[in-house]
Amino acid sequence: MPKPKRYENLQNSVYSASTSQGVAQSSSATESDPLHFDDTPFRSRQLNQNLCQQQLTSCLQPTPLVQAAAQLKPSKMHSGRESMQHWTVDVIDSQGAIKKFKVKKRDMLNLSDGERIVVDFDDLDSPIGEGQGVLAGFCGILAKDSSIFPIHFKKWSDLPAAYFNHCFDQFIQSRFCFRTTESNARRYVYNSMCKKWGARRLKLYDKVYDQFKSRAEIMDKVPAEIPRDQWISYVEYRFKEKTVEMCKKNADNRKKQSISHIGGSKPNSRRRAEMMAKTGQKPGRGELYLATHRNEDGSYVNEAAKEICIVLENDAASGSMDVRSSGDSNAIDNQ
Repeated sequence: MPKPKRYENLQNSVYSASTSQGVAQSSSATESDPLHFDDTPFRSRQLNQNLCQQQLTSCLQPTPLVQAAAQLKPSKMHSGRESMQHWTVDVIDSQGAIKKFKVKKRDMLNLSDGERIVVDFDDLDSPIGEGQGVLAGFCGILAKDSSIFPIHFKKWSDLPAAYFNHCFDQFIQSRFCFRTTESNARRYVYNSMCKKWGARRLKLYDKVYDQFKSRAEIMDKVPAEIPRDQWISYVEYRFKEKTVEMCKKNADNRKKQSISHIGGSKPNSRRRAEMMAKTGQKPGRGELYLATHRNEDGSYVNEAAKEICIVLENDAASGSMDVRSSGDSNAIDNQ
């Protein structure tokens, strides 16, 4: 079997596809709201996989895949990543066979035809496991590609729905096998890309912004990977009085956030699943708060967090509060 071609960046992968599959000409992309979809399950949590397996992708051979679907079991949860150098995930092939793979997010561009990474979801419809980490990283690669998602729109929701639908259908659906409904899968990917698209725009602008330079001078500093017309439109938007005021207000609000955390980029859904795998009990918001606001040596991230953590610890010790189900909701959610 020939070794699949490795791409230096996603744009090469995008433009290597047939132009008949482009955003403007894609028959699968619709102009409807990308957050509203049929809830027919991709993967039933009761392991009734026969119907769902047929709906995962039209490129798979249905007969062997449906037979294997009935034997598909949820991935075993671990109390943390097996390695910080790669992600250890389950991969299902076109015949329905599942095997362990060690992958990095860039490897997603080089999966063999029919191979897809399995992503589990919890009872709150949030992705968990190391498959979530790969999916989130790959969403970042896609969201940062200006040939797929141009940067000159005012906000993410202004992008035509066809842009996201085409991206999901062409790049996500062919590389991931979701054990949840299509609606949940699309909603997570949509929101993940939204955050990464916005963060990337800010990073690009902050890198070249200089308060002593004019609008024209900043427009001339076009990032290498961004089309000039997109950059000019985005800079024009950033210099509008309304945008400047909004950015200043957002900066002031960020300064008011006094409580930091050590959760990093790991979502609480994955952290919750890892804690449950370790203790055998489902953690609640109080335990999640303690886990993300205390350092490994037992110290607290800062004095503001210390006050809340001490209250949670004392209430838990006295039995007056179950940290798995209650606590200061405002403080716990302020992460």
